[in-house]
Amino acid sequence: MARERTEDAIDVLVAIMRDEGAPSAARVSAATAILDRGYGKPTQPLAGEGEDGEGGGAPIGLTVQFIRPTLDAG
Repeated sequence: MARERTEDAIDVLVAIMRDEGAPSAARVSAATAILDRGYGKPTQPLAGEGEDGEGGGAPIGLTVQFIRPTLDAG
């Protein structure tokens, strides 16, 4: 049902974005929603990640090993 309303929802967002009488926050929010749906949300840098290459970037090649306990047959 929601997908059937996609065009109506976009039309409402466009109307709010273009309405010069609407609060600025509503217009910006509508424009952001339209852009996010059209182009995807922008990526967010990890905390501490700087242009100098220092900081807490995500580990590369991280391996997770699951260990199951074995039952003694004794």
